[in-house]
Amino acid sequence: MFASRRFLPYVLALLLVTAVLSWAGITGSISGVVNDSSGAVVPGATVSVTNTQTGIKASVNTDGKCFYSLPTLAVGTYDVEIIQTGFKMYRKTRLVIDANSAPARGRNARGGDDQ
Repeated sequence: MFASRRFLPYVLALLLVTAVLSWAGITGSISGVVNDSSGAVVPGATVSVTNTQTGIKASVNTDGKCFYSLPTLAVGTYDVEIIQTGFKMYRKTRLVIDANSAPARGRNARGGDDQ
């Protein structure tokens, strides 16, 4: 019985760490490269996602290689918009982000030429 009491704090600490890690891991992400209709990369594009259940919005601009990443999005359904001057706005609705999912939006995320 004495040995059981000695290990009880360790067991409780292990359970707490497991619960925190499980809770923290319930996210997803979206990333990709923005291309135009010819397949050329589009620098400086703004990629915005809006959680359709909460209305929370997150945005990021593509980097020097036209890559974007929105990590740690809450699980849910999102609308995605990609905007850049001189291009049509790209819109994808009802993109589902599940636990630990990371859908890549790239070749399908084309801005499309306005000109």
